[in-house]
Amino acid sequence: MSIRQNKVNAFRDLLSTKSLKTSEVDYSIFTSNVLEMTKTVDKPDDYYMEGDDITFNITLKNNGNKIIRNFVIKDELESTILPIDNNEYMVTTTHGIITQENNVVIISEITLSPGEDAMITISGVIAEAVEETVENEIENIEEDLEDEEEIEYFSFNEKDY
Repeated sequence: MSIRQNKVNAFRDLLSTKSLKTSEVDYSIFTSNVLEMTKTVDKPDDYYMEGDDITFNITLKNNGNKIIRNFVIKDELESTILPIDNNEYMVTTTHGIITQENNVVIISEITLSPGEDAMITISGVIAEAVEETVENEIENIEEDLEDEEEIEYFSFNEKDY
């Protein structure tokens, strides 16, 4: 949090340099260290198999000394995580309003008082595992190289399990 101060002055006329009255106000600017956010998964030490339920837990905490009002959390879930019912993920929250747009879960209108926590859970199902092979080839174009530059050719295959 960054605390700032703003002053207003009253003068007799536009040419006056001596203030007749001054008023000051402090205000705070939000900085990222005010909001603590962690995301965990229900089985961090296990593999998930096709058809398994998966649950993410998101914890928010206001570490500042002022209220954080009406902010939004968006969680874009990978295509390997499918909705549970009626094309929707199972979502609960202690604060805010839940909406879903395709694979994006949105919690809006979250307000947290100083020191207050919010808990969000998002559950889905692991989709069918698909092996993918990605081939990338890098070729050089000799006319773009100086004589002293080395020419390297390589390719690789990558599999996700």
